[in-house]
Amino acid sequence: MLVYGAVALLVKIDDVGLALMKNPARRMRRTGARIVRSMPAVFRVIGIIGTVAMLWVGGHLVIINLADTFWHGLCDVLNAVMKAIESAGPVVVWVSDTALSAVFGLILGLIVVAIISGISRLLRSESERSVRAVPGPYNLP
Repeated sequence: MLVYGAVALLVKIDDVGLALMKNPARRMRRTGARIVRSMPAVFRVIGIIGTVAMLWVGGHLVIINLADTFWHGLCDVLNAVMKAIESAGPVVVWVSDTALSAVFGLILGLIVVAIISGISRLLRSESERSVRAVPGPYNLP
């Protein structure tokens, strides 16, 4: 529930800033202007944090679900690394687990992007060849 409230606040905060800019008190107008000016930077930071979080969570979910279904390799490697560093303390273990999951999520995401880009290029080049094969005034050699 807290997350939805934070999102709602972020979506509406620029409206609050605009409303403050219409206030007769100079201090309120300046505060509103600062709020409005700061929002692009706030959203850039949120975008970066959100991307890292999605890589982490997505990578970890894929590792766990692969282990639950048919392939334990990645989960076994992750568990072996966590066992090897557990003497460093729970914070180091958590950060390492998070970082490895995020790296796996990034690698998996890049593979998916490469596959989709390749398919898109294939389909695009195939449609361009079929357009050139149709005779007409716009398809001159």
